[in-house]
Amino acid sequence: MRLPKRSLVSIIHDVIMASLSLPIAYYMRLGDAVWKIAPMHIVEHFLLFIVCYLAALFGFSMHREVWRYVSINELKTIAKVITVSVAISYAALFMVQRLADVPRSVPVIQWMTLGAMLSSSRIGYRLLRESHKEKKHGKHHAETMKRAIPVVILGANDHAEGFIRAMQRSAEAPYRVIAVLDKKSLRDGRSMRGVPIFYLADDHAVLEAMKRLEDRGLVPQRMIIAQEHMDHEQAVSVLSACDMLGIGLARLPRLTDFQQGVDHDIKPIAIEDLLGRVQSSHDIPAMDALLRGATVLITGAGGSIGSELVRHIVQHQPKHVVLVEQNEYHLYLIDKELMQLAPAIPRTALVADVRDAAHIERIFALHQPHIVFHAAALKHVPLAEINPEQTILTNVFGTQIVARACVRHKVQAMVLISTDKAVHPANVMGATKRLAEYVWMHETRYADAIKVVMVRFGNVLGSTGSVVPLFQEQLRAGGPLTVTHPDMERYFMTIREAAGLVIQAAAIAHAGASLYVLDMGTPMKIVHLAEQMIRLAGYRPYEEIDIHFTGLRAGEKLTEELVYHTEALQPTTHPKIRRSDSLAHVVLDDDAMDELYHVCHAYQPQKSRFWLQRLVQEYNPELAKV
Repeated sequence: MRLPKRSLVSIIHDVIMASLSLPIAYYMRLGDAVWKIAPMHIVEHFLLFIVCYLAALFGFSMHREVWRYVSINELKTIAKVITVSVAISYAALFMVQRLADVPRSVPVIQWMTLGAMLSSSRIGYRLLRESHKEKKHGKHHAETMKRAIPVVILGANDHAEGFIRAMQRSAEAPYRVIAVLDKKSLRDGRSMRGVPIFYLADDHAVLEAMKRLEDRGLVPQRMIIAQEHMDHEQAVSVLSACDMLGIGLARLPRLTDFQQGVDHDIKPIAIEDLLGRVQSSHDIPAMDALLRGATVLITGAGGSIGSELVRHIVQHQPKHVVLVEQNEYHLYLIDKELMQLAPAIPRTALVADVRDAAHIERIFALHQPHIVFHAAALKHVPLAEINPEQTILTNVFGTQIVARACVRHKVQAMVLISTDKAVHPANVMGATKRLAEYVWMHETRYADAIKVVMVRFGNVLGSTGSVVPLFQEQLRAGGPLTVTHPDMERYFMTIREAAGLVIQAAAIAHAGASLYVLDMGTPMKIVHLAEQMIRLAGYRPYEEIDIHFTGLRAGEKLTEELVYHTEALQPTTHPKIRRSDSLAHVVLDDDAMDELYHVCHAYQPQKSRFWLQRLVQEYNPELAKV
């Protein structure tokens, strides 16, 4: 094995230090009496120790460490190497010569001596390099620090220390940490890498703490949160204080996100922290009972909800997962992800359209699924308004095809993903999802042994086409953020929580048909969400990043609802899920459905809308007009 030049130098240095440590230890213990020890005993001891030391040095790869970046971890490695080499060499020496002429304190003295020699040389080297770097770049670094954005960090922890160190070492650091706020009173008045720490009684005392900073001439332009987790109340309190002070708010990435020791791209705190609702917990045993050992089929498996359902499902050890998706690329992505996430779970990735009845029938006949999650749908409101026939064929008749296949093959549970837009629909997309609910119930009216589940919820954060990714893209472009109307509001839920609750609803469902509604908390104004995202990105709304109101798009309502007043909701065993049986006895007009099918295939948009409205009495496009 050929060693790098610097590793070879490190080995030679360490062996010399190890060789010197033994006679030094003897002399420190015995003084001039050391000359009375038999030379052969000294030679045996020396050779044994060097052999053991070299073995430990290579065993712990100490020769590979870079002295310039010596830290606690490297010092721990030194301690391990010395401990192992001293322990083994003295144990071997005892077997050879019963430690004749060796005082019992010599190994302790040698351990401390060698530790000091190896550590001091490395620390000294690092100090010299740092000093040289400071002389070489000191003036430039000082000028950079003057231009850097002054920031205050919330939380004195390892994340904060790592970020401060990274900023101090970087020659082009964009941030200059001027203070740290921490909730531990014992740290008040102390410092972290030369940065003063100030006591923060609680999150409501941010304004008071910032006043203390100003009194000392420390005026930050941004606050950076070093805490990994922050609940809603904390986030709102800190954001409110920063808004009053006119400073930006961001969070640190995890230390594992740092690249080459520095991550200049600090990130906004999680939007879900500001939604005003605690994330739901799940009944894992119930979900296990539903999915473990089952063949599970997911339509729309490459979409936002479908792919997240798949990620949850594979955690519960299903027998087989069947991925049905008409978009080849999205199917490829989720299949590729499962190779890493759950390689032991058998899966089949199928390019298929839920509108193709013959293909869906073949898939069900071949795989005989026990559980079916139907997430395939066209969901974008403006596009659905332009393409009503295609939306109806997918959302209504695709649902009908899947429902009939479920009944024909006697699945154990079939779950339809619905939406709050199905309540008092004002657009084609919402009306098709309402009709899909009717179809799901109508096609299963005689399937008493099957769990027939519909799960209805609002907007999902981070899903394709949702408002949050759009705002993030607009922020990266420097704005403005576009909101359709200042009074527009929506229910929000994280995509992970939504998928988990969908599976949870299926787990707690009983045989027969039921609608399950997820607790979405209180609706949030879109303009408020836009303002918060601007602040979290470190800017001031309307001043540095503007918000433009573009007017309602075709089919959009100002507000959404989760239930009709006729849907009497009942509690379930899960606090975030409620059930209604109001649709259990829905019967559709088959002649009207046939007519709708034919006009859609004839590409007649006006007649398609007419028959859709005929089947969905609640559909009222006038609701979309302000």
